[in-house]
Amino acid sequence: MSQEEVTFRVFGEGDFDQYESLYNEVYQSALDRLFFKWKHDLNPFHVGVPLIYLACVQGRVVGANSFFPVNFQYEDQRLSAVQSGDTMVHPDFRGRKLFLKILDFACKDLAQRGYAGIFGFANNQSHRGFEKAGFDTLDSITSHRAIVRTKNFLKKKHPFLGFVGAAIDQMCCFRMPGHSGQVRELKIPEQLKGWPVLEESGVIVLEKNYSYFNWKYAQKPRGNFRGFEVCMGVGEVFQFVVKTEFVDSVLKATVLDYTGTSISSLGLAFKKLKHFLAKKVGVDVVVSWQMGNQEWEKVLDCSPGFHLKSSLFFVVKSLRPANSFFQKKESWRLVCGDADTA
Repeated sequence: MSQEEVTFRVFGEGDFDQYESLYNEVYQSALDRLFFKWKHDLNPFHVGVPLIYLACVQGRVVGANSFFPVNFQYEDQRLSAVQSGDTMVHPDFRGRKLFLKILDFACKDLAQRGYAGIFGFANNQSHRGFEKAGFDTLDSITSHRAIVRTKNFLKKKHPFLGFVGAAIDQMCCFRMPGHSGQVRELKIPEQLKGWPVLEESGVIVLEKNYSYFNWKYAQKPRGNFRGFEVCMGVGEVFQFVVKTEFVDSVLKATVLDYTGTSISSLGLAFKKLKHFLAKKVGVDVVVSWQMGNQEWEKVLDCSPGFHLKSSLFFVVKSLRPANSFFQKKESWRLVCGDADTA
């Protein structure tokens, strides 16, 4: 194992080719250049070269950790934080604690830049390293899955069972709440309203406005994102952002984000949305999760379906001693769309 001196620095204008080579080596797949440009260059919360920290040996990039900024609000404070993205160490240089050293270098630099803290979704490979670097694990991510049409699930088992599933779906349709007239599709980002806090206080809420939605869902390459509005009655309106994709011949809809006028009707609005997705869009399964504040979790717990533990862990580190709220699970309200992989 090479023992040359390792230096650490911030990503520069001429580093993309080496970063791409390292990514391809570590992940054994080609770096999506359009996705890289979207994530780092088009981010409305950041101007300048990407926030990527590099470990180098004799000028060669052998490790990296990428971050991207977000703005958030906590009560009357408006602050900036960063979310951790891809973490990489070249196979030939593992075992030298480069992961920890890059993180340490990054934390010091990010604190000097004025960021309040770091959060991220660590997988099984990186989770232990984040904890060694002083990050707190606030939760493991659990996803909720609700089968809203059984036809395609049963059809995969046997073609005849597809007819059985269709009959089941037809019967269930009459028991589903609401009708399609109360749900309409929205243009993203033009028809998405500002994302207000749903009668919640004492929680960290990411800043979501036209620029955010345009970047997150309209400009993102190869993402099929759709907006929906659910009208519950006079003055009660909810909006949802949904990603649809086919997985093994099944159409999956992931609820990435939501907002509305009141928490009390959120559960019924979600039921109406699922009904619409099944009947009008042809969705087979609806997926979602939330980390932190319990309101959306209560909605999912009361919704028919099942829960699956994922291999993701929510980790945080405050870069300011005064921001103790940053390290409390109950302070956070994060949904699927807030993750860097969404």
